Amino acid sequence: MSLTREQLLSKPTNPFQPKAGSTATDILERMADTAFQGRQLGQAFKTWRDMLADPECTILMGMSGAMTPAGMRRLVRFMIENRLIDVLTSTGANFFHDIHETQGFFHYQGSPSLNDEMLGENLVDRVYDVLADEEQFREHDRWVGRFAGGLEQRAYTTRSEFLYLLGKDLGTREGPRHRLDRGQGELSAFLSAIADSSIGIGLAQGLYLR
Repeated sequence: MSLTREQLLSKPTNPFQPKAGSTATDILERMADTAFQGRQLGQAFKTWRDMLADPECTILMGMSGAMTPAGMRRLVRFMIENRLIDVLTSTGANFFHDIHETQGFFHYQGSPSLNDEMLGENLVDRVYDVLADEEQFREHDRWVGRFAGGLEQRAYTTRSEFLYLLGKDLGTREGPRHRLDRGQGELSAFLSAIADSSIGIGLAQGLYLR
């Protein structure tokens, strides 16, 4: 697309001015007049708001990367329960980490520069700057395996049956410690793909045990 000089230089950036008492909406709207990631965030907010205002619009959200161990599980559940999104497609890994926290376990703050050999010797997993207990992860694998191995031997669809039943069983399990958000995870609110995660590993173990 060819533009004139006047068209190219027609919209100046608007420096972001901090204002006391600003709402999140006000901040995002003003971010759209800046540049780089601030502008991208503001534009994404405007697009999302336009979709929410359209009753004919189905809002699909893709979630990749380690959003659950990064602390976004409550936010995602809030969006699902309040119909701020209609469809969530996620990596299975996010739901595996959700299983971990739903049972009362934690992810821990770490550093991306930690020595991987030292972490391995201590059975500690690292997702960039987030740490977790590998022994606990292995127990989750075994639980998924035992659950899958105990199901009636017939065909299951991953979305509407297997993960639904898995999430239902998860809600009955007792975690090792009390947490305010225990049981308030993504898996019990929405379901998605599992083949790329430890849920799939546990499922394979369960089928092997048969």
